[in-house]
Amino acid sequence: MLERIVHFSVKNRAEVLILTLFLVGVAVYQLFQLPIDAVPDITNKQVVINALAPGLGAQEVERQITFPIELALAGLPYLKETRSTSMFGLSQVTVVFEDHVDLYFARQLVNERMQTIQSQLPPNVQAEMGPVSTGLGELAHVEVRNPYLSLMERANLADWVIRPQLLTVPGLAEVTRWGGETRQFLVEVDPMRLEAHGLTLRDVLEAIQTNNQNAGGAYILRGGQQAMVRAVGQVNSLDDLRRIV
Repeated sequence: MLERIVHFSVKNRAEVLILTLFLVGVAVYQLFQLPIDAVPDITNKQVVINALAPGLGAQEVERQITFPIELALAGLPYLKETRSTSMFGLSQVTVVFEDHVDLYFARQLVNERMQTIQSQLPPNVQAEMGPVSTGLGELAHVEVRNPYLSLMERANLADWVIRPQLLTVPGLAEVTRWGGETRQFLVEVDPMRLEAHGLTLRDVLEAIQTNNQNAGGAYILRGGQQAMVRAVGQVNSLDDLRRIV
């Protein structure tokens, strides 16, 4: 067999030389097309589900959140394995798919199953999928500095101006703000005055919740124009909050 190959190569020198040059050219072209990374990302196709459960211990998180999620995800197409971690106030479920599965298709499968299990979770517990990123994803820190803006104003600038623009960058998975101050109103309750008026802390909470919302109505036709009717009751200042409590 080897002698026949040598005989054919010697007899057809021109064809063999052209074929060799063609293969060398293809190899050089493919060499420049290969993705080169100092630390290759070998993470498998996985989808991470996080659920925050404030006040629940690890045993309650495992029984009420982690196990129902794992049970709902069982039997997914191309499912390879499921791992989970239950700790105080947090449930994390990692769903691993086969390598040939498209990651966005896998997230769609998980999202469809999560829609069916959400009603079975405890109140105020929202299970969400993690971002499309791996442990080897690139991380960049950006600091917002301005001596004329307070920490709250810089936090608002980062949340409502900088973050939406960064999310439009192709390939960016997530933008998270750290630090700063979030605008909030704090209601300090006097127990003695509550008792004097025959009220409880629940009454104060319900009064704030029911009076801190906008309501939409119909519209009024006048002169060929429509005037929208709506009730604006959302709290925007301390004076609005004082009128409620």
